[in-house]
Amino acid sequence: MQDKNTILVLGGTGSCGQFFVQHALDAGYIVRVLSRNPQRITEDRFSWAVHQNLELVQGDLTDLETLSPACEGISAVVSLAGPPLSAKESMMPEAIRNTVVAMRQHSVKRLIVQTGGFVKLKGETSNLVERSAKGAFGLFMKEKATLEGNDKVSLFLQEECMDIDWTMTRPGMLSDKGVEGVVEAAFKYGPGMPADHPSKIDLTRWYIDLLDDQKSFYKAPAPQYAKQDFGFAQQRVNGEKRVAVITGANSGLGFETARVLLLKGMRVICACRSVEKAKQAVEALRTLTIERPDAAEQDISFMELDVSSLDSVRRFAQAFLKLDIPLHVLLCNAGIMMGPQRQSVDGIDLQIATNYLGHFLLCSLLEEKLKASAPARVVHVSSVAARMGTIDFSNLNPVSQPYSSMKAYQMSKLMQVVFSRELNRRLEGTGVTSNSLEPGIVATNLSKGITDSAQMRSHIENGVSVEEGAKTQIFLCSSMKVHEKGGGNYVNCIDHAKGLLKFKYILAAHSLRHSVDAHLWEESEALIESHSPTSS
Repeated sequence: MQDKNTILVLGGTGSCGQFFVQHALDAGYIVRVLSRNPQRITEDRFSWAVHQNLELVQGDLTDLETLSPACEGISAVVSLAGPPLSAKESMMPEAIRNTVVAMRQHSVKRLIVQTGGFVKLKGETSNLVERSAKGAFGLFMKEKATLEGNDKVSLFLQEECMDIDWTMTRPGMLSDKGVEGVVEAAFKYGPGMPADHPSKIDLTRWYIDLLDDQKSFYKAPAPQYAKQDFGFAQQRVNGEKRVAVITGANSGLGFETARVLLLKGMRVICACRSVEKAKQAVEALRTLTIERPDAAEQDISFMELDVSSLDSVRRFAQAFLKLDIPLHVLLCNAGIMMGPQRQSVDGIDLQIATNYLGHFLLCSLLEEKLKASAPARVVHVSSVAARMGTIDFSNLNPVSQPYSSMKAYQMSKLMQVVFSRELNRRLEGTGVTSNSLEPGIVATNLSKGITDSAQMRSHIENGVSVEEGAKTQIFLCSSMKVHEKGGGNYVNCIDHAKGLLKFKYILAAHSLRHSVDAHLWEESEALIESHSPTSS
């Protein structure tokens, strides 16, 4: 009897195979690795060596007697094996032939074989440049045996294996870089040389998608990096969906971000001040994301959080930690803009409390959970208004007169940028990153609170759509392109904290000096301490 969650990996300890094994385990598969020396697969060499879903089987690729029992009870075989460098003859044709025999003995249908960029299917032609490149590669890289073996494997699969759902991948040159993005099939699965030179860790993550990709059957797709990816949201951890907490998710940018993350495969907790609005948002999200992957009741839920109240933030953090679930994305999205001068229940300017200080405390209380869930991300929704802001350390809590609601708003949003940068610095080496962003001028409910400037209210009401405005925060929450990249401030999915782009913040430059970072952190802690209910 086959177990659809068990796959056999050939070449699992190689330069590509070791990454694929980890991806497969993260995706929830039971992974069986065939090795001539399984005793050498130790935790000091491979982090996955002691994983509970790993099965080690002693055997040889060219030995049918060991391959056959290794194929019992599996649903797929993935081969990332290859001959040693400078080998005079490739063992891969014999290995794949034996593998197919073993698969047939146990009615296993799915096979993925990693070959090379020069492999051709019947009917595909090579031009002079490709033929010359292939010859030079074989000669100078001493890979002639590998190239000949790949061609024989290709011919065998095409001519003798139409009862097997095979896919040959032809990746070409690979890099040893880390995560750069999400790989997909180039040329719509059709013929062509590899369009990119992906990293081995990215390439092998693509193979997880190919396992169930029927469009790849009887094809030899080449890899390319996707222009837009949601890899972080789509990737499972030990078979479970990643978890995101979004403040202010009942409407606007937060709601749209929740919708997209759910559709891409994440579990989302909407942290909202109004319980009634949160319930309505959750029900709307259930309807809008009915086609989300592996839909389950727990995918969408809400928890009460008034981010302007320090006590509410503490109660939320305590309640979330009691859930005993990971936290992979914390999106600090809730905010207000301008309006009359108001104070929070703790006596803090309401804009400062809502947009910045409550999120500062929330990040602090959930920091250890984020570290335990790494890789994880904190994302702060700032504003273009931060560019004109100044952090006034003599008046971080502007509760007296005269009062400028615009200046308070600008300062609160600039605080987010500075805090995000310092938080990322303090989290270096933990696997947790922090980035801030500007969504632009977006038509959201934020305009309803602007009662002191008809011009600004009109400006917001005529902004871009929520779908357009949410793109950058969705990118930071979900894309592999920012994996382990923190300390940025993004506009239209581009980091404006680097190079000449940072001069857009020239008016706020005084408050963006790096010496300000730690100072703001200390003053924020002091402000929380002096206004906490227990401080008296």
